Amino acid sequence: MRFTILIKLIPFNTLKIFFLKLMGAKIGKNVKIGYLSTIHTTNYSNIAIGDFVQIGYNTNIKVSKLNIGNFSIIGNDVQINGGGKLTIGRGCYIPGLFIDTSGGVNIGDFSALPPNGNIYSHNYSHTWHNPGTKYEKYNVKIGARTWMGAGSSLLNANVGDESLIAAGSIVLQNIPDNAFVIGNPARVL
Repeated sequence: MRFTILIKLIPFNTLKIFFLKLMGAKIGKNVKIGYLSTIHTTNYSNIAIGDFVQIGYNTNIKVSKLNIGNFSIIGNDVQINGGGKLTIGRGCYIPGLFIDTSGGVNIGDFSALPPNGNIYSHNYSHTWHNPGTKYEKYNVKIGARTWMGAGSSLLNANVGDESLIAAGSIVLQNIPDNAFVIGNPARVL
């Protein structure tokens, strides 16, 4: 944990990358990690970041395994938590949102996630009235070339390739390939 705080406070990109590589992370060329941003894991050899990746300022990533493809952008104020596995494909855009990785999240190539949105991979609803019951984890998969509009949320569901989710939609069920989805709860049109 102390190492994470140290990384967060280092103002220089080159020094952050040096310390991450020193701990065992595999980081490509021309990677930029913004001020107050941090990557936290128990084993830094499970971190792989491709070439020309940008991570904005004040972005916090806490995962057990991280793989970011080439040319992907993680914007400012992104919160990635849950301690699970996160795979981000090539050329993805992830603006300020919250991603829960407790069940695992896989984002396909060339996908754009929602600003001010949420992606959850667990469900606590069964634990509220059943003390001692464990929460359920889901492996969330977002397909390639998928676009999610501003403020949309994905709750324990998968999204197919080349799908479009309208702004403000809340996705509660799996979405097929090439679908346009809108509403709360989201429905395929």
